[in-house]
Amino acid sequence: MRRVLLSLALFFALAGSALGHPLGNFTVNHATTVDASGRELQVRYVLDMAEIPTIRERERITSVGGLDAYAARRAGEIADQIDLTVDGNRQALTARASSAVLLNGAGGLKVLRVEVAYVALSAPAAGEHTVSLRDRTYDGRLGWKEVVVRASADARVEGSSAPPASPSQGLTRYPPGLTANPSDVREATFRWIPGSSAPTTTADAPAAATSGPERGGTPGALGRFLDGNLTLGVVLLALATSIAWGAAHAVSPGHGKTMVAAYLVGSRGTPRHALLLGAFITITHTLGVFALGAIALLLSEYILPETLYPWLNFVAATMVVLVGLSLLRGRWSSFRRARGADRAHALAHQHGHEHAPVLEYAHAHAGHDHHHDHGDPDDHRHGHDHSHGGEHGHEHAHHDGPGGHTHAPPDELSPRRLF
Repeated sequence: MRRVLLSLALFFALAGSALGHPLGNFTVNHATTVDASGRELQVRYVLDMAEIPTIRERERITSVGGLDAYAARRAGEIADQIDLTVDGNRQALTARASSAVLLNGAGGLKVLRVEVAYVALSAPAAGEHTVSLRDRTYDGRLGWKEVVVRASADARVEGSSAPPASPSQGLTRYPPGLTANPSDVREATFRWIPGSSAPTTTADAPAAATSGPERGGTPGALGRFLDGNLTLGVVLLALATSIAWGAAHAVSPGHGKTMVAAYLVGSRGTPRHALLLGAFITITHTLGVFALGAIALLLSEYILPETLYPWLNFVAATMVVLVGLSLLRGRWSSFRRARGADRAHALAHQHGHEHAPVLEYAHAHAGHDHHHDHGDPDDHRHGHDHSHGGEHGHEHAHHDGPGGHTHAPPDELSPRRLF
């Protein structure tokens, strides 16, 4: 019993280590905060890249000479894609500070966090000003996008279309209930009434070096378990646990299991067919995962995941429809053959003559012989010779258990058909 409990505890501990970015491993998340502070407009931009996009950016970090040089270059690129206007006049963003840091992500991979502090306008004219902002960074990429507008010192903000506080706490704590439908706010408008106090300088100190999203920034349970204990027994236990976790995953909803089960039942499949079909699913599913990983890692510069996913869904749906049409065609053909055999059978008895060769062929094709015992539960025998004339004194509408008798042969579930 102790061994069972230990295995279960290890099983769930290892399973927990597989968690990655709460928004998904492909996402690029960013937040823009406008701080109307005293007599100055400040903008703070935070970028949170998940594991897969970070792989590509790490090559760029190395090519430009490290994280500091990368952060400085990204600050200029980001400024060009943030449109900030005051009373209709576009304001240039001047970077005061920037930082970039790589944090621990899932599966031993890194995630990238960049923060930049900008100054947009100092010493504006007295009175009320209309301010608008549009964030054009990473248009079309999957991820969390938010804009926040707040006032500090003695400045005032009125009529803002954006909230005064970050729902994700600066991309450090994503709301669990919104990860499936993430925020997609990239614009804001508001009225700004500057004050007379000196602006705050919170934008001078980006917190990228010390903060990051809560997604397991420390080594996972598997890493801690294996550190210094990589023996043969540990490896075998890890493999066994992985197999158990895969089996539990396989019986959970998804993977088309309902369609597979319906196909086996409708085709009168045997346990051997079920095992063979399960092997096909395992092999193709694994190959599909490797293919998707290769595309994501090797071709991410040319094919973005958010562009690829809709096409994958379309191809998968088309395959399901084609499989369904193929099965429908096969069922219709079997039905027509069975009806033809039954019609020939009835016609022969109506005319009271011996079975024609075509009828014998139809019966043989249907796997039905009137001159021997079927071996069915009903044990029905005709007990007569079909070489007679006149009217029959019996009926051929017999039943072979639940569902009745059919002349249609069972489907030939060959490996090709199962594949």
